[in-house]
Amino acid sequence: MDDIPAYDRLNTIYDRFQADLDPVAWAAYIHGLYLEWRLPHTHQGTEGKPLLLDLGCGTGRMTAGFVSLGYDIIGVDISPLMLEQAMFNLTEAGATPLLLLQDMCQFELYGTVDLITCLLDTVNHIVDETQLRSFIARCANYLHPGGIFIFDLATEYHFAEVLGDAEFFEIAEDYALLWQNSYFPEMALSRSEITLFEAMQEGVYRREDVIIEERHYPVSMMVNLLQEAGFINIQVREDGPASEDDPVANERERVFIVARSGKPLSDEDLITGTADGIALSSSL
Repeated sequence: MDDIPAYDRLNTIYDRFQADLDPVAWAAYIHGLYLEWRLPHTHQGTEGKPLLLDLGCGTGRMTAGFVSLGYDIIGVDISPLMLEQAMFNLTEAGATPLLLLQDMCQFELYGTVDLITCLLDTVNHIVDETQLRSFIARCANYLHPGGIFIFDLATEYHFAEVLGDAEFFEIAEDYALLWQNSYFPEMALSRSEITLFEAMQEGVYRREDVIIEERHYPVSMMVNLLQEAGFINIQVREDGPASEDDPVANERERVFIVARSGKPLSDEDLITGTADGIALSSSL
């Protein structure tokens, strides 16, 4: 295998696998959490908009749902081809985004942001705990005091029961895809071996082989890591976007985690917060 990012190989079909997810519903759900939990935003975005950082933004399809809600957007992804598509999708949605080609476990910004998101079990793709700690520490560092970090985690049910050791295949007019999944419960590791045949011209297909690994993290472990990094008012949400079915608790495939920056607020922030009528609330 070479060093081409895995999702560079899947960028042409990636959004088709997310077609059942509604970016507008996801954005509305997360926006509601942000309004509920935020403290005053920095007004550092264009025209005083709150500044959103989407880590592992991929093609920007999900990120684009936030544009109509009034956010200025920064996207970070390790895949150049994904970022090319993200620029198209976000521009089409009316945004002028800043897109950065960076590893989200080592990302750097010039300043702080109001809201950090990391969606579609992207955090589960960080399979090394040292890297996970670096990721969380950087999120804590680049959030403005009172800023909010919102992400989702795939559950053990998703990895062990839905994916498990299953085989999937899909044949379309312009591609064929074979997917062999393996789950190793002793390591809480899910491994997907994907082979894609993409039509290039009549009778000619290009083959791409991709391996994707994800790790199941217990919610309690994630909460502890967030607390160690200085996050406060951490809340675990088992609801989700309105467009998704509400499964029974033991068959839930994802949970959302909301955490507030624990950085001390300045007097100016406190005054603005009072004026905005935003009250602190406690949680986990």
